[in-house]
Amino acid sequence: MKKWHIYLGALFFLAFVIISDYITAKNSLIFVLQDDFWRIVKAMSLFNLGLKIIAIILAAKLLLHFIPH
Repeated sequence: MKKWHIYLGALFFLAFVIISDYITAKNSLIFVLQDDFWRIVKAMSLFNLGLKIIAIILAAKLLLHFIPH
């Protein structure tokens, strides 16, 4: 497996996480009154944020790999 496959996967994953965040944000408006739900959403948001940072770093490495030095 080539290295750029991993980075490409990271880019797709980042797109997926952003889309799922958007869907979660839209759906969570319905559950504003439920505190437990909000705690779960906040925990998931922190987890997603960590995954996004990793995906962004991988994407940056991929771009640097393709730019001729």
